[in-house]
Amino acid sequence: RGGGLDGPVMKCSQVLRAHFDEVRQKPEELELLCKLPAEVLAPMLEADDLEVPTEAAVLEVARRVLRGRMEREEVVLTISGAKLCEASEVLPSLVGAAGGVVWEALVIEAPAGSPGGALGTAPPWVAARAEASKYAAVTEAAPVQEGSAGDCEIGKELKLRIPTGSVGGGKPGSVLFRARSVSGEAGGAGEVL
Repeated sequence: RGGGLDGPVMKCSQVLRAHFDEVRQKPEELELLCKLPAEVLAPMLEADDLEVPTEAAVLEVARRVLRGRMEREEVVLTISGAKLCEASEVLPSLVGAAGGVVWEALVIEAPAGSPGGALGTAPPWVAARAEASKYAAVTEAAPVQEGSAGDCEIGKELKLRIPTGSVGGGKPGSVLFRARSVSGEAGGAGEVL
């Protein structure tokens, strides 16, 4: 550091320690927290005045930091030619989505209910997000057309990188596949359908 930044860094660290539990429960803020340099993050996680309900919460953040920074064995899952079948309940929402639908495949490494897993009272497929953007694949927005059998084609091919140590038999992670409507400014992601 140096250059007169020690004071502001110390103040920011104090604020983060005081609001740590709040920060770790918000996916966007947790993602930023995990990007802090090790020389800032390690003392914060070790601090006696860290505002956190349990040591397990600190451990989960430390695991997330390590998962994001370590080299990991990965495989690539290719999803192509997929169809959504027996979807009479959601098909009208997909076909009627203004601006089309974005299909997402993402790796969820933390189990539901843990920091980084499915948060809040929404169903897990709504709140879930990939811990690292490299473990998410997204199509471009496209309209959905109902097929003759009451199904729809997913469209473009998706290639999803999967860390083999987190997803698979007996492991807590999973792969989530979902559709989002396109809404908002500049075609931002909208409602999970």
